[in-house]
Amino acid sequence: MSYATLLLEITGEIGTLTLNRPEKRNAISTQMIEDLLGALGEAERSPARAVIVTGAGKAFCSGMDLDTLSAIAKQSPEQNLADSRRMARMFRALWTFPKPLIAAVNGAAIAGGCGIATLCDFTLAVPDAKFGSPASRGPSACCVIPRRPRWTLTSSAPSRKTPGSAPHAIFRKALLRFSKSANRSGAETSHERRTHG
Repeated sequence: MSYATLLLEITGEIGTLTLNRPEKRNAISTQMIEDLLGALGEAERSPARAVIVTGAGKAFCSGMDLDTLSAIAKQSPEQNLADSRRMARMFRALWTFPKPLIAAVNGAAIAGGCGIATLCDFTLAVPDAKFGSPASRGPSACCVIPRRPRWTLTSSAPSRKTPGSAPHAIFRKALLRFSKSANRSGAETSHERRTHG
């Protein structure tokens, strides 16, 4: 299935979900929320055993789209409530996703983007990545509670005794894929800094 604001690629045991609005720094729009819900459902049904969430271009996600926020300001209370519930469904879908989610933060993760990154089981970031929540400066600050990791890294396949265990090899493959992606964007991982520094 194709999506207007993101890309979903399933390669073997690893899925990659890329927020794909680089011209808007991958800002969250109403369409992106719907696409994320659909893509997470598709990834859950796929053979992938772990899913990477990353952003196209230089940013991971810059938060809510300004055009969307402008439109929300003109909506009725009922429409605003529907928007809030849609956003809550997206965050809950990330929180309850039954497979390991790995945030590959390739740049700024601001406001809702920071929420997406911290709701994943693992958050990997390039050295110059920035995390922030501008709303925390004011009295109406919102708080996102980071997801508690529910997975263990093992060298064996998952079993009924250890439901959902993510094999160490899968995590290493995901890390390698993120490292290659970071190199293509001109960034370097902290591991490469220690190796070459």
